Amino acid sequence: MNQYKQFPISAAAANQVIDISITTNELTYASELAQQSMSTYQYLNQEEADKSKFLFAQILLYNGFIDSTKAILIGLAGKTDSDISNDALELSLFLEQFKQYQGALVSWGQVLLLQKQHKYDDAIQILRSIITQMKGTDISEYAQYTLCDILSRHDSTLAIQEADIFLREYPESVHTDYILFMMAGLHIQNKQNQRAIDILTDILVRFPQSQYARKSRELIRVLRGDS
Repeated sequence: MNQYKQFPISAAAANQVIDISITTNELTYASELAQQSMSTYQYLNQEEADKSKFLFAQILLYNGFIDSTKAILIGLAGKTDSDISNDALELSLFLEQFKQYQGALVSWGQVLLLQKQHKYDDAIQILRSIITQMKGTDISEYAQYTLCDILSRHDSTLAIQEADIFLREYPESVHTDYILFMMAGLHIQNKQNQRAIDILTDILVRFPQSQYARKSRELIRVLRGDS
């Protein structure tokens, strides 16, 4: 790869290797390659160098280095002309929102890594631990929300059960409309159309300005067979 490093495709290839190495849990190699890519392509291919830097920040987070992760993300988030800036800003805001829960954030880094590696059962186990240990805090609420989101793609029955818990525990959450819409989709998937209609109607009544309101209205018409 070295003799072709001046070509953009080589920079992109390096980032693909870094990503694959993270997925296969070769974090030390991924970290070394990311740092090498950041240095090599800083002036040759700034866009790919920024992607390497974001991947390196993720690796730091996976390893529990929260402050170091935030320092890199802040720099990337300020590069509004970079494709990676939005991802960096989103992750930076997440870490800032829950900065008082350092221990839980270290565990969250593991959750993110396990999701990337498709080890969902292990990720769910850590989320359940955060929910229990941090009960009554906003990070516990977000962990329950994330748990519902993961389960919605893997176990519809369990996802509905956890969503019911979320709605009972956090009835005024900013995520309530999403959880309701997710539940409706799962009920449709399970051919429980009337239950889905009831939930979608609840969204329209309680959250008329929700981003899910229009889609809820359309789904109700379809499920009722309205023309």
